[in-house]
Amino acid sequence: MIVQASTIGWLVFGALGAGLFIGLARRLSWRNEVRVFAVCLFLAGAIYLAFGAFHGPRWIALEGAGFVLFSLLAWAGLRRPALLALGWFLHVGWDGGLHLALEQPVIGPWLPLLCLPFDLLVAAYLAYASSGQRAL
Repeated sequence: MIVQASTIGWLVFGALGAGLFIGLARRLSWRNEVRVFAVCLFLAGAIYLAFGAFHGPRWIALEGAGFVLFSLLAWAGLRRPALLALGWFLHVGWDGGLHLALEQPVIGPWLPLLCLPFDLLVAAYLAYASSGQRAL
């Protein structure tokens, strides 16, 4: 029961964090809002790369590939925010498919659990907002 309670807790904290993050970012102009989301996607990839650096060449290569992918999508998303939304959607898969589903030494289960709802809500918001619906 403790595992289930803590799992739900991390998921709830991730969702609340996303709501707060999106709410704060919305106070900016759209251009600066996109920049904030792009920088944070870049940092999300960088954090995993840093964790991977402590666990050998296999994890450095794997996390390095993710870092390159998310960095490129963050950069491209500055001009095309739909690509930024795609980057955040793919990061959901990175968290769930790599860090939560696989036996891996890089991080514990709490960070992917926190990131899954966070990334998903940010991605959904960006997809909606970049389609021209932001003002609603």
